Parts: sequence; structure tokens; C-alpha cells
Amino acid sequence: MKKITTFFLAGAAFAALSAAFVACNTPGNQGGKSDEPEMIGLLPLSTSDLPEEVSAFFEEHLPPVSGIKSDCFFVGEDGDKCLMIDSGEELKKILHSPIELPNIDFGDHTLIIGQQVVPTTSFSIMSQNIDVGSEAITLNLTVKTPEAYYAALSHLYYWGLYPKLDNNAIDVNVIYEK
Repeated sequence: MKKITTFFLAGAAFAALSAAFVACNTPGNQGGKSDEPEMIGLLPLSTSDLPEEVSAFFEEHLPPVSGIKSDCFFVGEDGDKCLMIDSGEELKKILHSPIELPNIDFGDHTLIIGQQVVPTTSFSIMSQNIDVGSEAITLNLTVKTPEAYYAALSHLYYWGLYPKLDNNAIDVNVIYEK
């Protein structure tokens, strides 16, 4: 019984720490100020602005529903991962199964795609946007969780097509709302 209690307490502590701070990559956070202006709150293309085949592809292969694993992205990877994709070849390199890709205009767009470990199995993405700074790009994900939830680690998958971005370091900021 003592081992079970210790395991439960360790799991609860890890879930609380995960909820307090979640980041995908932090090399660009030096805390200094820059003379260069920042673009704040750049939104991804809405589904109404995308070809239907693109939305359908990502809804099928990168499930937005908690508890379901992707069948071709991030297979066998358990940690946080955030990628900026600028070509069809780059997208093919991260696939774990041979499937037909939708036609994405990488000449004008950058795909941000990722997996984030979250401390609950009950969530939904409410919104996403990016802040572009001189050192790094920050992806802000607002995630809705229920008032009370079972603390268990799960994977949150996300994607968005943005206007063409410089390939900088990218940070992920997950904001939990109830």
C-alpha cells in the first residue's frame, strides 16, 4: 500500500509541475530587449481559408481529441516537440507512414506542427497564435480543461498554417483555462 501511495503522490506532483510550466524549446529566451519591433498575435489561416483537403488531412492524422495518438506524426515520441515546416519534403521527413500529403502552398506559408505533453486527458484547444520576436517565435496555445479533471499525462497535438515565417527558434506557451 505504501508503494501505491508513493507512486500516486509522485504522479500528482509531476502533473502539478507540468501544469505550472510547459515549454517546447527555449533557446531564444534571453530576457533582453531588442530595438526591432515585434508582431504580436499572428493567427493561423482559418479553416474557411484553407483547402478542405488540408483541414481534413490534419483532422484525420493529427487528432485534436485527447487520448488518441496520431497514426503518422510523432509516433514513438513521448516528449514535447514543435516544428516549423517550410516544404513538402520537410513534412515527408517527419511522417512515420507512407500517406498522400495534401497540397500545401509552402511558398507563402509555414506549417507549425507539434506535440505537447499536458497534465490531463480532458482538454480542447480554444485558440492559437504566435508572437514573432527578433530572437524567437512564441506559439501561444489556449487549452480548455474542465473544472475538475483526472490528473494524467496525455498528448496535445496542434498545427497551423501561418504566413511565411523566418526559421527562428520556437517556444510554446500553453495557457490553461477552465
